[in-house]
Amino acid sequence: MFWNLVYRLAWVSLVVMGLLGAALVFVPTWQTHRELQRRQAEAQEQIRIYEERIQQLKADQERFHQDPRFIERLAHDLGMARPDEVVFRFNEDDEDEAP
Repeated sequence: MFWNLVYRLAWVSLVVMGLLGAALVFVPTWQTHRELQRRQAEAQEQIRIYEERIQQLKADQERFHQDPRFIERLAHDLGMARPDEVVFRFNEDDEDEAP
């Protein structure tokens, strides 16, 4: 009876030590896996942002080829004008300094 108890305790302690050993081996690997998943999700989000920007640039490029008013508006935004036009620029900072 005593030896049965000793054998059972030995087996239970062996199983517990095996589980603890497995946990010590797999927990760092699991944490590394979680970190890599997080970095992958960030990279996927960055790729999505870049793809949206590429689509916007392609749409602008298409408009450059097909829409002369788009080019004229961009030129006006940059301060350019035709020879017979006058461009007025208003500084937003000057409005705050009015007497």
